[in-house]
Amino acid sequence: MGRFHLLLLHLPIGLIFANVIIELLISKNRTINREKLLGNLLWTWNISTVLAALTGVLLGNTGGYDDNLLENHQYTGIALAVISWVTSILHFVFMNKKTNVWLNAYRTALALSFLLTFIVGHLGGTLTHGESFLFPDEEIEEANQFTTSPTIIGKSNLPPSVYQSKIKPIFKANCLKCHGPSKQKGDYRIDNKTIAIQGGDSGRVAIIPGNAADSELVKRLLKDRPEKKAMPPKEKKALTKAQIDLIIKWINDGAKWADETIASSPKKTVVAVDKLYNITKQDIDKLSFIRKANGIVEATKWDIGGLMINLKYVPQNKFEPILEQLLPLADKIVWLDLSRKQLSAEQVKLFKNFKNLVRLHLSETNLVNDDLSELLELKKIEYLNLNHTKVTKNGLIYLKPLKHLKKIYLWDK
Repeated sequence: MGRFHLLLLHLPIGLIFANVIIELLISKNRTINREKLLGNLLWTWNISTVLAALTGVLLGNTGGYDDNLLENHQYTGIALAVISWVTSILHFVFMNKKTNVWLNAYRTALALSFLLTFIVGHLGGTLTHGESFLFPDEEIEEANQFTTSPTIIGKSNLPPSVYQSKIKPIFKANCLKCHGPSKQKGDYRIDNKTIAIQGGDSGRVAIIPGNAADSELVKRLLKDRPEKKAMPPKEKKALTKAQIDLIIKWINDGAKWADETIASSPKKTVVAVDKLYNITKQDIDKLSFIRKANGIVEATKWDIGGLMINLKYVPQNKFEPILEQLLPLADKIVWLDLSRKQLSAEQVKLFKNFKNLVRLHLSETNLVNDDLSELLELKKIEYLNLNHTKVTKNGLIYLKPLKHLKKIYLWDK
């Protein structure tokens, strides 16, 4: 049902514009028939706004969006739905009372709704298309204007600076909107080196350094635009031949990410961050086994600092010993992603050792209701993702003592 949001959201936008235009047209000559027409449009607008808000909440629960941006979009969308009903009620009262007090109150609510529509729409557009959708930065403009087409497809000894000067702007201009921090379609991110190489939910390796021909990213860039898996999709601007050729050459040259990457490299994770959970180079060195298993280790950018550990892309056979290996640094881990893992009873019992966790991702695991009792020691937990598990709403009673828990995602396929 959530996907209907993308269809329904256009209806309230069109109706609010129609309502404002009609209000301006009849403002000097208000008749009963005109008021009834406006009233019917207002009630239709109310219903469409509520349906858009409800389907938007359902779509948001499927995941893949930036939490803060999603939360702001949902709250403003719900606020718009409420104010739309207030607007219609005030208009209904005005039709019966016929006083300027009620007319002005109705018009104020209508104007507020009109303004809020722009805010909600902007937040939604940012979720879908990225922060630079309306105002692309200079890097994006440069990437889209790059037209000098290389004539050789293959290894060409590109300079190390080519990633920073050309490849990164191309990714930023054409890929980051759907595969970046705000949104991860297909569970794929181009701004994280490990995931950019490993690939998304297709299970195919996206970038094979030294072998562009077998890289899934290149295969999708070369597909005909009408095809379903072509990238970018047909409704987006296509990459130029020059841009695709350069990406191919970059991959064939080893896909070097240079010193500064849009990914989380080991060099970036050794930077200490905070006073509460200070992360040292020795801490990072101790976690090298995670990166070797295709996991991700980052120092968070939060004020409290701490470590973010993402084991989502670690193969199950390599995952088995990792939780226990994390115990020496458990107090410094504030973000842990165990999505898609089959967890043994012994592993679930280890959760109590990660007492400073703020975010815990357990989607698509084999967790059941009784397993939630093992989370009671996580007194600082604020976010818990249980989507596509065997947990039901009846199991949430176990989580009642966790006073700081603000967000729980529990959604089934």
